[in-house]
Amino acid sequence: LSQWYPEPFFTADGGWSVFRMIIVVDLILGPFLTLIIFKPGKKGLKFDLSAIATVQVAALLYGGVVLYQERPAYLAFSVDRFALVSQNDIDTSKIKYSSLLNKNVEKPQLVYARLPEDLEEHQKFMKEVFAGGPDLEFRPEYYEPFADNFQTVMAKSVDVDLLKTVSEENRQKIDSFLENHCSEGCGYFPLVGKKNDVLLAIDKRNGKVVGGIDVDPWKTEKTLKTVTNNKK
Repeated sequence: LSQWYPEPFFTADGGWSVFRMIIVVDLILGPFLTLIIFKPGKKGLKFDLSAIATVQVAALLYGGVVLYQERPAYLAFSVDRFALVSQNDIDTSKIKYSSLLNKNVEKPQLVYARLPEDLEEHQKFMKEVFAGGPDLEFRPEYYEPFADNFQTVMAKSVDVDLLKTVSEENRQKIDSFLENHCSEGCGYFPLVGKKNDVLLAIDKRNGKVVGGIDVDPWKTEKTLKTVTNNKK
């Protein structure tokens, strides 16, 4: 959790789905089955206990492998948002910059996904996306160093004050985060995960990930009013 899925990536990627399975099998089901079958002097007790232990170890190994393979390897910015990209999501051989070949398993590497500027290539890309192909953040051939595009990214920061207006809970979460983590100033962006979307904070001084806030980054007072009016 601390190295492969540091927050807010654990929340965004829904790591609990696999982690729950490990907990259930190794910390609940295994001991529970042992309690049921254990009886001193019982015939075949060693075999029964060995079978339970084997299932527990297999579940632990399977869960560990899945968590490792699905860990966020890249944090890709595209258009107006960040997206978590695992090693399994992309073909890293298509990455043009050797500096972007992430060898750090502890945290995802920040990259900038640029839309193709050539008109013909851009049209081809859009056709592929509309046909169900991978979107920009999952196209490693368009990855560029994040530092080279830092100012462009910062210009897309959302107005965090608008998110505060959605609810009192939002305001409390955001104010608490700002007070504890972003006293020097941050840029805020939607972070699209496999399970949840959260608000990601990037330090304006150095471009490092500060953390995340568990609020809906797309929902503002304006969007709520629009939805309400449409229902009416």
